[in-house]
Order: sequence, then structure tokens, then C-alpha cells
Amino acid sequence: MIKHMKEIEALSNEVQNRYETQTSQVGTEILGGHFHLGYWDNTTNDNKSATRKLTELMIDKVRIQPGQRFCDFGCGVGGPAIQLAETKGCYVDGITISEFQYNDACRRGLASSVPDSVRFYHGNALSTPWENETYDGGWFFESIFHMGHANALAETHRVLKPNAELIIADLPLLPHADDLFVKWSLEKGLAVHVHPDQYEALFSDAGFELVSYHDVSDNVMSPLVEKTKELIATKTELLSMHSSPAAIDDALYVYDQMAGNLGYALITAKKKY
Repeated sequence: MIKHMKEIEALSNEVQNRYETQTSQVGTEILGGHFHLGYWDNTTNDNKSATRKLTELMIDKVRIQPGQRFCDFGCGVGGPAIQLAETKGCYVDGITISEFQYNDACRRGLASSVPDSVRFYHGNALSTPWENETYDGGWFFESIFHMGHANALAETHRVLKPNAELIIADLPLLPHADDLFVKWSLEKGLAVHVHPDQYEALFSDAGFELVSYHDVSDNVMSPLVEKTKELIATKTELLSMHSSPAAIDDALYVYDQMAGNLGYALITAKKKY
């Protein structure tokens, strides 16, 4: 696990560079503004519906009242934040380290049905611009592994109100994942993953308590490679405009490594004090 701030800053800079191009965002055009994996069951029949289903599962875990304030830490291009505001009637602030994602999120927010309820910020979720105890709830939606869990939780604890809940969609290491994969994931995926048995201590050290842990690996990671291949086959023209065949092969290799070494969990924690 990354602990030193110099390493965290270096990782943040690499993540920012990774997401600054249109090419890196092509998936959001295919998936309707969502930049995360999908949840597959008998109600989902394509990648767009699967990513929306996963967003709905996250939103179902959010307990927030209309008019309260929520924070999306690592909001990407804003699709889930907008959907949350539409569903719950709350105010949502999202922060992304990518200027490209920030501009795209602002555009999507203004075009949504809730333009006055969503705001986006260009900045680092490890050092946010908000006052202490600003938010009634928050989430990391496939973003905390780009930041280092301990550092991300510390900043989140600062800006959440007492007893506020934090929802995390994360990719924990499977038991057989070895040091070679951990090293590869950091170098190629710019990601720091943890084992499931580390969450309780991470939360406790940051002033949270673990409320629930829901393993949905069978619905997210198991179908990942097959469903990605199906998506590529149906979106060849769009993908060819932004990606080379080699880049697509690389993406499939990355997903294959992820599916073989990572699970998927929806986690709820509560700020203790």
C-alpha cells in the first residue's frame, strides 16, 4: 500500500495525465456518461444498461434526504453524480483531477434535468476545497484505488458530517493475487488495491466503522472480458476513430488481468466522530 505523500502525489499526477485525453474517455460515449464497469443479471442486456444498473445499486445504498449535500470523490465525467441528484433530490458536488473530465462533467450537468443541483470541481480529491463537515454523505465510485485508501479516507472524514455514510465501489484483491500483479497494477493501472480483510482497519484508523460489505464479483468481474469483447464487436466504427487495434488488445489484456486477480465490492462505512 502506498503511504508516503511523495508517492501519492506522483500517482495523482500520472492519473491526471491518463484521463486528460478524448481517447481515454471514449468509453463514456458508449456507456451514456458512465465511466465504470457494469453489473450483469437478467435485467441487463448490453453494456450501457449494465453500467446504469451498477449506478442504480450504488444509489440504492445512499441514504440522503432531498436538499442535503453529497460529494462524489473522483467523479469522472459526472454521469453517476447527475443520476444520484435526479433520483434522490439532493445536491451533489463532484471533484475530478482531470480537466478534460471536469469540462465534460460541467457540460453534462448543464444539459441534465437538474442543472442547479450538480456542481463539478477540477481538483484533487485528496485535498478538497471544502470546509470541515460539509457533506451529509459521499462515495468513491471506482476511484479510491487511484488515490491510496488511507489518504483518501482521511480527507473524506474531514469533509463529511458526523454519522454520515460513505459508499465505496472498490476492486479488492482476490486471495491468489500475488506481488507481481500488485506491482503491475500500480505501474499499468495506476491503482493500489487492498485485500478485503484490510477494510475494517483502514476505516477504523480513519474514524469510520464498516457497516456492510457486499461482494458482487460474480455479476461484475466474471463477465468482464466476454462483455467487453461483445461491446468492441458492436462499436467498431466508434472505437476505430479513437483507438488503434493494439490499444484495444491492450485494454482486453488489462481487463483479463483484472478479472483474474480482483473482485468487486460495494461497501458502506459510517463516520464515527
